[in-house]
Parts: sequence; C-alpha cells; structure tokens
Amino acid sequence: MKHADGDDERHLAVRDAVRSVPAGAVATYGDIGKMVGIGPRQAGRLVGMNADRAPWWRVVYADGSPATCHSGTAPSLLQAEGVGFDGARVDMRAHRYANRVEDGTDDRVESDAHRQGRSATSAR
Repeated sequence: MKHADGDDERHLAVRDAVRSVPAGAVATYGDIGKMVGIGPRQAGRLVGMNADRAPWWRVVYADGSPATCHSGTAPSLLQAEGVGFDGARVDMRAHRYANRVEDGTDDRVESDAHRQGRSATSAR
C-alpha cells in the first residue's frame, strides 16, 4: 500500500527498523531484513533508498564491513558514535544490536518487549 509521501509499507518498515538501531550499535542487512520480513539484498536496496531519512551507516554487512557508499564516510560516523572496530570491520560481538536484544543488555529494547508482551497478554 502506498502512503501519501509515495513510500510503500516495506520502505517505511525498513526506515523504521534502521531508526530503531541506537547510536553505538549496528545491525546487518540480514538483521534489518528479519525485522521486516524480507531478504538482506532487498533490505540493502531499501536502506539505500532511505539514506536521507535514517542512519544508514549503522547497517553493515554480515562480516562487519561498513557500507562503502557516501564517499566511505560510514567508518568515521560509526567511530564518532563509539562503535569499535577490529581492523576495517565492526566488532560485531560488542556492537551488533541483535546481540544486545538477545542477551538483554539493551534496556530500551527490553522495556519495549516487556510492554509488547503485556499488551499481547492483556489482549487475550
């Protein structure tokens, strides 16, 4: 379904998924795809289409390599947000957002999940 601004729902869902990754963390194209229900290549294309409306530099390849678009500015943008690197790749164990969600170290996500769980329980 198209919205008034011309974006379809997948486009908006990818934008929102990228926006949900906090400063100091990264997600892979596959992580974004999982959040939205599409493949990593589709996610990559849609992340690129949202570059002016979402922090595109927080989305990296599965091996931790940052995007090379935008004149290669992703590494410096990530470093400015406190993301650590192992050589030219992001330290995925320390900074992958999916890891924070799974192990409960991201308080914001944990409380959102709690609220969603409560909503789902109260709706039953």
